[in-house]
Amino acid sequence: MGMISVLIALIILSFGILGLASMYAKTVPMPAQDRMAQRAAAAGQAFWAVLQANPQAVPSMNFSSLAAAPNVLSSWVQQLQQSLPPSVNATAKTGNDALGNPCTVNSCSVTLTVTWNQLGGARTQVFNENFGF
Repeated sequence: MGMISVLIALIILSFGILGLASMYAKTVPMPAQDRMAQRAAAAGQAFWAVLQANPQAVPSMNFSSLAAAPNVLSSWVQQLQQSLPPSVNATAKTGNDALGNPCTVNSCSVTLTVTWNQLGGARTQVFNENFGF
């Protein structure tokens, strides 16, 4: 009877250790995911800074890939490609301003979407900004 209880205790202990190992394996990649999300957020802020510095370019901020981004964003595109994985892509779309008026140099809304692949899945961050110059 004593030997069986020792074997049962060892089996229970081994399941506990496997559970801890599994939990550790899931938490180790989290800081890397958070770091990429922070880099995407910083890229979003840099995008708005470029638009605020170049309000005349705001109405033309419709692009479906980084390759199609306007020239005014060339340094921003380079920064984005260096700070996120090679799979990074971004799209931008202009829309009516907060009052529903069509997008102009003086007033416009812009939606920026940044996507990248990480740990076998796609990550996306969406940024919205209303400009009124």
